[in-house]
Amino acid sequence: MPVSTTNKSMTSKSTSAACGIRVFASSLASTSESVAAAKAELANERFQHIIAFFSIEHDPELLVGALQSAFPEVPVSGCSTAGEVGPLGMMQGGLVLIAFPETGFRVLSEVISVADEPGVKRATDIARRLKVQIGDGHNGAVTGNTFALMLVDGLSNKEEALTAAVHWGLGDIELIGGSAGDGLAFRRTALVHNGSIAQASALLFVIESAFPFRIFKTQNFEPTPIKLVVTAADTENRIVYELNAEPAAREYTRPCVPSAAVLRIECRTRRARIRRRNRALAQRTRPFQLRLLSARRQSRRRLLLPFHPQHEPRRKPVLLLRHR
Repeated sequence: MPVSTTNKSMTSKSTSAACGIRVFASSLASTSESVAAAKAELANERFQHIIAFFSIEHDPELLVGALQSAFPEVPVSGCSTAGEVGPLGMMQGGLVLIAFPETGFRVLSEVISVADEPGVKRATDIARRLKVQIGDGHNGAVTGNTFALMLVDGLSNKEEALTAAVHWGLGDIELIGGSAGDGLAFRRTALVHNGSIAQASALLFVIESAFPFRIFKTQNFEPTPIKLVVTAADTENRIVYELNAEPAAREYTRPCVPSAAVLRIECRTRRARIRRRNRALAQRTRPFQLRLLSARRQSRRRLLLPFHPQHEPRRKPVLLLRHR
């Protein structure tokens, strides 16, 4: 069972597992105070790598500098988050450190550039190289005592491609990980590798353990009988336009918002649909010439009814579309 220590004000807490891994969490807004609290908890032990998960409210360069000063001989890596989970539970604006002990684990890592397509394609080679290194030069079976961790820039839209490429290189090694975030702003993220800030990148760790481990999954969502099928989307940019052949925003919020709000959404959606259909009609009728005819001549010509019946003109002259 992990052993935990908590400060009196409940702003920081750490746990110690039997394997030697230490996990520290702080909800302090001050970066220097958070790192000082981490140093007070962890300074008496020796670590080979610290992985930090931090709110973007902590300046990444200031945080990295403070961690390097507090743990001068320990490589520090990690990423910004959209919320932190640790010994204090779920937090916003906090800092969580996972410190791997000097014995019992071996941590190898590299940076993968996701700024361009060749960088993503190189992910397979990087994963394969780390696998060979962790196996002491042998690309053999290291799956029983090794797992991989990948942290990806959440603004890159490259998670799926990277995961497939890395899996190809790792073989049967278990892969876990997630995306670097910035709350829910979607403006800037930060990744840290061995004390340096990395942009438009992913971090891949291959970790060998002398202790048994298993992969598990948990989530804070509950299934419901409501089914939503994506019927129109921009997969490259991850934008969903339609669910169940209906506008995505309206269909997604239908079970969750009052009927009056749904009605407002439907009205806005209907007006937008009418505008789109009118534009489409204008495109189709561009080769035609619009002419005004008197009521005397309209009986000899076929009328094109207005697109919306409620807009049908009641006065003469009437509108007629004729091909040139």
